[in-house]
Amino acid sequence: MRSRSFLLPLLVALLLAMALPAQAEQMQQFGDYQVHYSTLTTDVLAPEIARNYGISRSRSQGMLTLSVLRTRPQAPAEAVPAKVRASAVNQNSQYRSIDLREVRDGPAIYYLGQFRVGHEEQLTFDVEVTPEGEDRPFTVEFTQRFYTR
Repeated sequence: MRSRSFLLPLLVALLLAMALPAQAEQMQQFGDYQVHYSTLTTDVLAPEIARNYGISRSRSQGMLTLSVLRTRPQAPAEAVPAKVRASAVNQNSQYRSIDLREVRDGPAIYYLGQFRVGHEEQLTFDVEVTPEGEDRPFTVEFTQRFYTR
């Protein structure tokens, strides 16, 4: 049987592979920190991965995943814990708060959150990330259109 530590990197690889080809890498740099983010509908997740991480698989469920890395010259990037807040609003100004949960797997730290989504719905995400030890949050804003059929 596969271990959990094998499944999380597989989940992250899937999330990165699902990013739209026309978009640049979904990452923003803030000084020594990188905030990586991705969204998708959860029906594309393998049932085993969804089950192991308590994710509901559905075309009408979106998922946001985030990670925060600290970068330093001549050193590999390292995952850091952060206080993360996320919300989204659609083109009809309907607001959605997104509850995020932290997932740790060895040195990796991820934040996962689910939200409902409709066909061809465009959401603008507002994410505040405060890495541990920092006083001010970094703000990430991005827009994603979802196709659920």
